[in-house]
Amino acid sequence: MNNKELRLGNLVRVDGADYKVLMLGKRNDLIKLEGLGLVGISRIEPTPITPDILESLGFKKAVIGYYFDLDQDMNTGSFLGVLVTNEMEVVIIMYGDYFTPDKKTEYYLECTSAHHLQNLCAALSNTVN
Repeated sequence: MNNKELRLGNLVRVDGADYKVLMLGKRNDLIKLEGLGLVGISRIEPTPITPDILESLGFKKAVIGYYFDLDQDMNTGSFLGVLVTNEMEVVIIMYGDYFTPDKKTEYYLECTSAHHLQNLCAALSNTVN
């Protein structure tokens, strides 16, 4: 696990159980986890993306997978969201913008861990607020 990838609130795995990051040490070699306390970075592993993890992160179930709505403007029809397909492919979906409302763009990403997905959603949220 690369400690520079972690942010507060990320889900990580220790000894087969998942925990939320509460605090990062100054040198990032010790991480405080909810319900576990301080843990050395060498014990921490990425939490794999599963349907249960997606639901715990606020993703909603859809026919083709799970989606997370980041921004939607009913006046322009624009939409920004993240879809995780049933095959666990991660897709950033954008419908339209203020200049081209009929445009649809999709970006397929390789993302296999919960903390990467959380960081992606946080970064995209910051672009629309």
